[in-house]
Amino acid sequence: MVEPDYRCGRCFVGRLCSSILCVWLLLFAALPAVSTAPAGRSECTLRVTVSLQTGAPAGAGYRVELVRGINGSTPFTIVTTNSSGTAEFQNLEPGDYRVIISGQNIQTEESATVRIGQDNAFQNASINVRIPDDARPTEIHSMSPAVSVSDLNVPRKASNEFERGNVEMDNRNWNKALDHFTKAVSIYPKYSGALYAEAVVYNRLSQPDKQRYALELAISANERCVPALIGLAKMDVADKRNAEASDPLYKAVLAEPADVESLAMLSRVDFFLGQYERTIADAQRVHSMRHEHYAWVHYTAATAYERLGNLSASIAELKTYLAEDPQSPRADSVREAIANMQNRLQ
Repeated sequence: MVEPDYRCGRCFVGRLCSSILCVWLLLFAALPAVSTAPAGRSECTLRVTVSLQTGAPAGAGYRVELVRGINGSTPFTIVTTNSSGTAEFQNLEPGDYRVIISGQNIQTEESATVRIGQDNAFQNASINVRIPDDARPTEIHSMSPAVSVSDLNVPRKASNEFERGNVEMDNRNWNKALDHFTKAVSIYPKYSGALYAEAVVYNRLSQPDKQRYALELAISANERCVPALIGLAKMDVADKRNAEASDPLYKAVLAEPADVESLAMLSRVDFFLGQYERTIADAQRVHSMRHEHYAWVHYTAATAYERLGNLSASIAELKTYLAEDPQSPRADSVREAIANMQNRLQ
């Protein structure tokens, strides 16, 4: 994978490195191919996989609430499942958590305690949800337009191999996990969830060619497999192929308009393609949603406004960033950029 170049060099418009554009480039020069926390960090990514009692992925639109503590009920954050029936919580500190799944036409389910230790970088939690007897099948699937028909027909043997792979991935046994995911795919070649899981493992094994191929197969099996679409786009962005990254991101947004990550990435890609109005529109959509980990989209919007000559709007976006992430280690640089633009307005 191409390593990001963090040297500031010179700004696109010849301004000093304290300008907003250089600050933005320093922060977001590249994104990882598939989001996984490096070994040894105290922050952990928790992936929750929600399945129906048949073993098929639950699909998109189910509410996944993360609660901190064994006996407590303090909500940590809430997300919704994607088309593969998964939801991810990033940057979790060590501790005890519980997951509560709810949604239309399913019975609310609560997980056992999920314990995240100091050395956990990635962890899975799998939850099966029950469909009430009086829920009609047409009602169940109408809320999940991104669900692939093929994923609703996953054989039990393939689903079992997938679950075994998740267990091995929890323990960082990457090769064993890959064996199980490969078996799941051999049983059911259109298993997009297992194909995406293969891509995650290939990323851990530093095999980008196989990672990309697995992502492409996942998308071929389910053209609305949002995690695979985002993963492929991240690889393209890391390789500075922004034009190629735009296509899977647009597909991801069409499949799941409320997916914050794909919208945030799209704002960044649209900026590098010179689509400044689209950049701003993307960022505004992100801002209208819960976006705790994506305050940086306001950098993107601020830079786009600056390119369009609207310094007042650019300043407003930077101030929004500071309001959303006041403890950012780069807050002083942002304040300096605001001061520089305010001087230019005088």
